Amino acid sequence: MNLEKSKYAPHNYKGNISEIPLWTIIDYISFTCILYVENGKSNSTGALYYKDGKLIGARVNNDYSISKANNILKWKTGNFSYQKWNKDFFIDINQMKDVFYFIEIANLNVSLNFPKENVISNIYFSNGKIVKINPCQEDVALTFINILKIKTGKVNIELISEQSGDLDLYYSELVNPTAKSKKERTKKPTGAGIKTKKTGNINIEIIKQTFQDLNNSTDGSFIDGVVYDITNENNVYSSKKGGKHEFLFAEFYKVMKNSNFQKTQNYFLIDLQDGYLVFVLIFKKYHLGFIFKDIKIGYLLNIIKPIIISDYNKAIK
Repeated sequence: MNLEKSKYAPHNYKGNISEIPLWTIIDYISFTCILYVENGKSNSTGALYYKDGKLIGARVNNDYSISKANNILKWKTGNFSYQKWNKDFFIDINQMKDVFYFIEIANLNVSLNFPKENVISNIYFSNGKIVKINPCQEDVALTFINILKIKTGKVNIELISEQSGDLDLYYSELVNPTAKSKKERTKKPTGAGIKTKKTGNINIEIIKQTFQDLNNSTDGSFIDGVVYDITNENNVYSSKKGGKHEFLFAEFYKVMKNSNFQKTQNYFLIDLQDGYLVFVLIFKKYHLGFIFKDIKIGYLLNIIKPIIISDYNKAIK
């Protein structure tokens, strides 16, 4: 069976890594799913979490970190499987731990329905947070422990679209039928509870480590990386200080600034000769520019890009 691109890919699919490499699989994932992987050599298990085709997390055994995606993609033998997260579908109950984690990091609106002691139980999530457990137990942690003890059975997952109505009202009625809707609630004063980010500073040490990690993990494909301050229009850091690439990215920004090119993504990708690739990530105050050679596009966009974005967000806090 051949995979088909984008929305035409199978709703659920499984195969062997030695026959269909993981690079091929991730190139076809443009939807929401958990890609499960078993390492045939070490018996390790892993998972890659995708929301609308974007990698947002990873797991190797019990270690949850997006950086673990690099480990998984090096596996050469074993099995893989995924199930598209459509509006309504079923999964095995032994996958619940991954499901709980995925719902939280993806900020999903979900209803989980599963059998427990011959009674259908429900857990409702709004933006990744639990708003109701039915039958209700006082100790939420105990509820999860008991669920994870269940080894067999199926869980029905129902995704609730934001377009289906006022979600706050929907969930508040589940918890408390007399609760006020979102529009009826008292508004907080402007700025209340809002965290502000530092706009003038960036922790270059974090970015340095990001560049070093890229150098170590891409088998020589990473050539250079530059941090460009678009406010002051100057390079604030380069992995190869004084190199010719600093000038390249400065000129790139000037060309982009004065052009009529409409950016539809948060990055630019320029394919050069001899396998070289210019990759520029666009942020509010800084551009992060990279030069790679002989890098796989799927690996760059699905694995490297989310890791860089995660590190950048840490660096500006």
